[in-house]
Amino acid sequence: MNIAKRCLALTLVVFISVSMMGCFDQVVEPEYDGPPKVQFDPTSDAVLDDAGAVPLNIQLIAPQQSSDSQFPVTVVDTGDIATTLPSDGYELATETATIPADSSFGTVQVRIDSSGIPPGATRLLTLALEESSNSDIVPATNFQFFQLTVAGRSADVGPAPASVTFDTTEAGSTARDTFAVVNEGSAPSDISNLAVSGEDAGRFSIEAPAGDSFTLPPGESEEVALVFTPETTIAADTIEYEGSVGFEFTNQPGATEASAELTGTGVPSSP
Repeated sequence: MNIAKRCLALTLVVFISVSMMGCFDQVVEPEYDGPPKVQFDPTSDAVLDDAGAVPLNIQLIAPQQSSDSQFPVTVVDTGDIATTLPSDGYELATETATIPADSSFGTVQVRIDSSGIPPGATRLLTLALEESSNSDIVPATNFQFFQLTVAGRSADVGPAPASVTFDTTEAGSTARDTFAVVNEGSAPSDISNLAVSGEDAGRFSIEAPAGDSFTLPPGESEEVALVFTPETTIAADTIEYEGSVGFEFTNQPGATEASAELTGTGVPSSP
């Protein structure tokens, strides 16, 4: 092959390669040409405790419309996916879902109140998109329903800190310290039977609160004031004392009691 033929072959290879690259650069996704549909996206979600207002997304599977598109939203109360959330546990902000003009997305607002659900339990709210009488857009069969799982409010109670170490204390003297009973949950909790226990329970006492029970609202805490009193006479260099403050509580699944560990060190009194 002479030089002219080689140059021609190389030119053809370069031309074909550039042409193919141009084709790849110009790939265009085909437009959706099926029947216009509307759907929930996503079709399920879960909310914990008191969720308040929850936005649910809907999507248009069709070219954007020149005017608002509206679709009735109903609560499903029959069948395998029937709503089990009590009627006073939800409220639709509107019974119509709207996709604004020149848009492919819209939202449905539902307000959730989980106060009627027992702690640790869940309830289901199922919504359905329905056909509109003034639109040819229909709900997508497999994406027509939205299922919202709602969990009941619950307390989250415990001591903070989980252990208390008193200052080293001379015989016959006292030391004071505190811890808090904290509720980090979303439901109130009734605290009861606040008491000292353990091998050296007699060396520790609760100074406050005055009673052994109280109610702890969500996000609140109650300080527990403690007193440590070693023996009046200590012959050894030191004596270690151990105990705990226990309490019971409500509205928390899987747990009904907790305690804070107590440690104190007694030493002989100064001469």
